[in-house]
Amino acid sequence: MADEGPRPRVSRSPQELRQRLERSLELHAHPALEASRWARPGEEPAHSAAVAVAWDLVTQQASAEANMLNRAMRELETEPERVLLAAMVAAGARATSVGGLCVTAKSGQRWWPRDLAFIPGRDHPTPELSMSCCEEVDRVIFSVFLRQTHVGYVLGHDEQDEPEELRVERTLGVLLMQRPPDERTREEVRRDREIDLAMQAEGHLLERVLVADLWSDPMGRAAQIARRLDDACREDVERAKREAGGERALA
Repeated sequence: MADEGPRPRVSRSPQELRQRLERSLELHAHPALEASRWARPGEEPAHSAAVAVAWDLVTQQASAEANMLNRAMRELETEPERVLLAAMVAAGARATSVGGLCVTAKSGQRWWPRDLAFIPGRDHPTPELSMSCCEEVDRVIFSVFLRQTHVGYVLGHDEQDEPEELRVERTLGVLLMQRPPDERTREEVRRDREIDLAMQAEGHLLERVLVADLWSDPMGRAAQIARRLDDACREDVERAKREAGGERALA
């Protein structure tokens, strides 16, 4: 059979990408959306009035959340970048405690998704996970750049000593790719190798995301990225605890 050459790449419209993100959110629905979670174990299902009021309270916060995320998305140039940011914010918020995620838009404006307890004048807690849009690191502009901090503790040598805190930070850059590796030009491959070496030298993790994969399942792809960073961070903490105290290490 004659070689038909590379198949034409299908361009996804912004509307299609938005619909894909919505479907992906439904596919990876947060457990809190299950009706059974709206009451304590052993109790009757939540009263419909309580659920209705809860949705009203959440909607008040959601309007502010949507406004901040919408601003950050509109600063980005392409729809894949916007969908990636939205999915990463959702995945990051699920992986952190309330107030534990800080997002920095391309303009430099910061906000803390899910910080429902925020009171004007109160300082935000130190974020567990920070993500920034279009950050330049080692002359490479990443669609999203992540920094995660994980803390472990080691007991003192004497019982009266306070546990020693071990704080570890890991970083990960996300690059969007239009073409898979086997379709990239020699110059693009050379540039990829340079980026790989630079990231390794600085201790950064690197995640390349094909736009086609992002289109297929935005939330699933974002969750994979968040898990990879979290796993690396936890491994570093365990290694640091073994080196610092061995049997004296705490969780």
